[in-house]
Amino acid sequence: MSGRSILYLGDSDFAAGFCNKLEAYACCGRMVRHIASSWPADDPGSIDLIMLEPGPGSAEQSLQALISQLRGHPVIAITSRDNEHRGIAAVQAGAQGYLCVDDAGHEEIEAVIDHAVQRHQLLARLSETDSTVLSILKSINDGSIVVDRHGHVLDINPAARSILGLSARQRTDAAWSQRFCKVAADGITAIDHDDMPLVKACRGQKFSNQVAVYRVPNEDSSQQARPGQTDMILSINGQGLYDSNRTPVGGVITFRDVTDIMRRTVELEKRAQFDDLTQLPNRRLFTQQLQKAMGRSQRHDRPIAILFIDLDRFKSVNDTLGHDVGDDLLRQVAERLNRNLRVGDFSGRWGGDEFVVCLEDFGETANAAAAAQKLVLVLSDKYDVKGSEVYATPSIGIAIYPGAGETAERLITAADLAMY
Repeated sequence: MSGRSILYLGDSDFAAGFCNKLEAYACCGRMVRHIASSWPADDPGSIDLIMLEPGPGSAEQSLQALISQLRGHPVIAITSRDNEHRGIAAVQAGAQGYLCVDDAGHEEIEAVIDHAVQRHQLLARLSETDSTVLSILKSINDGSIVVDRHGHVLDINPAARSILGLSARQRTDAAWSQRFCKVAADGITAIDHDDMPLVKACRGQKFSNQVAVYRVPNEDSSQQARPGQTDMILSINGQGLYDSNRTPVGGVITFRDVTDIMRRTVELEKRAQFDDLTQLPNRRLFTQQLQKAMGRSQRHDRPIAILFIDLDRFKSVNDTLGHDVGDDLLRQVAERLNRNLRVGDFSGRWGGDEFVVCLEDFGETANAAAAAQKLVLVLSDKYDVKGSEVYATPSIGIAIYPGAGETAERLITAADLAMY
């Protein structure tokens, strides 16, 4: 960073020490001090940056008026840790950033100055319409992030900081920007670089309702998360920002936390595909899985077997011991099925006391019959249900694809009829 000409407005107890420290840094080429919080009467010469001490009595309107008078330059509020709220108020009133002199080190000071200059340059180039949009974004409940054409994050509104768990003073670095929402809503699939929200926004691309996961920074990251904060799913909109000549100068994204909505949606989808009692795939999902297995069978020229399982005398269990015992028995049958199937085979509940199983890659047809016989033995063993010994001997019918039917429904019907 080249040395900048800085005008310092204020005369607090820490002003002299801070200015002396600042003058020793390469980021400060020239320092001009003025004790009043206003532009000096004597011409200070060319100024690149203004540092301003917001006083204890700076009401919001007067602070806005003061910063508005200085709008030709980037403004950084200077305060102490005990009065950090004054720095936050100054940013809300239009300053490009703030520093707490108590613990502001060399790197932080240079980062804040660089950020303030970049942000001011962007705001100065914005068209009147886009400038109004950014003013509105500061007060909305949705989170918003502003980036320049190079992808530098220049503004994060209060709602975004709250959603993402960023403190008012916390700055984001290039690594944070590169990680921001780079994973799709499934939490696994990586989003291509060109499709990442901040990348699209800084290119001026307009998009809406992009759903992605915001990963909370880990302990090794320079960005620290709030205690107990977890990853979240965001719904993101974005668009470009332009100057008065419609030349792109950056972009903005807005977003909201849709984690709870997505989780409820996933839960509803799961309930639509799985049996509530046994948690096995229901009739619809099993049929879909079977159709895919039939496709694999055709491609690899390997048969598959469908087993249709019916529990004998289940009705008598319900009638004599009650439906609660019957439900528990069905859950235990499902657990035994899951434990005794090979990896790659799958099962489902067809309805009532009926279950279905698909076997793949079993080799000879006799092996499918042997697998069915094994299930007969496993499922015939006694069940301990609410303190009672219960027995439920299964009947199993087998259908082989290809041969027994050309559709999933016909295959299952053929296996059902094979029991009799």
